[in-house]
Amino acid sequence: MTLHRSNISVRVFAGIIAIAAVLMILNSIIKEWDIEQDFGHGYFLTSEGDIFYRDSDQDYEFCMIPFGTYQYGFDEHWIIVETRTRSPYHLTPSGDTITGEASNYWIIDKSIQVDTDTPSTFDDIYYQGNAYSVIRKSLIGPLDSLSFEKEKQKRGIRVQFEKIKK
Repeated sequence: MTLHRSNISVRVFAGIIAIAAVLMILNSIIKEWDIEQDFGHGYFLTSEGDIFYRDSDQDYEFCMIPFGTYQYGFDEHWIIVETRTRSPYHLTPSGDTITGEASNYWIIDKSIQVDTDTPSTFDDIYYQGNAYSVIRKSLIGPLDSLSFEKEKQKRGIRVQFEKIKK
């Protein structure tokens, strides 16, 4: 009888350990993106090409640029990004046309404090009929290549594209 109770105790203990291990793995999968590049100040690029902001006071991420990162560069103050998608991102609901491939350019000012509790921090950008709610407070874009270069010059940004996402 004692051997049988001992055997049940071992099985229960092993089951609890297995469940805990599965929960820890699921938590890490759900909580952490597969981070390809950490830009600092809470900004990061996922392996899927999305750029997110993680507030240090909270356990969840906020979208900056939904997808399509082609190349990027960054320093302590700035992140610059080129996205390539089937049609351009835009700031109004109309205007979606399939163009083959479109480039948009973005600048993220890491020095701007992002308050994720304030609704005015967020705004929508549009892509192929879908609205993506993104943090707009520290984001400049989408820009065409000429406007991007002018904005970089105006703000004294010396960051160059260094990395190409494959």
